[in-house]
Amino acid sequence: MSEKINITVEFSGGLEMLFDNITKHPVSLSKDADNGNAPTVGYLVRYTCEHLMKDSRKELFVLDGAVYV
Repeated sequence: MSEKINITVEFSGGLEMLFDNITKHPVSLSKDADNGNAPTVGYLVRYTCEHLMKDSRKELFVLDGAVYV
């Protein structure tokens, strides 16, 4: 069984609207989640978009693979 990394992703300042108005999301990733490598922040951003985001307007959160500022 693969070891897990447990984190909490928290959104505020209006960003939570993209995530079904939920501010805190517990996330459990395997230590080799990123194609056999340890997950990076970039992987977490992609994971967040694919698994947590309920809104279809992903461009409000990510632009060119990075978090939209």
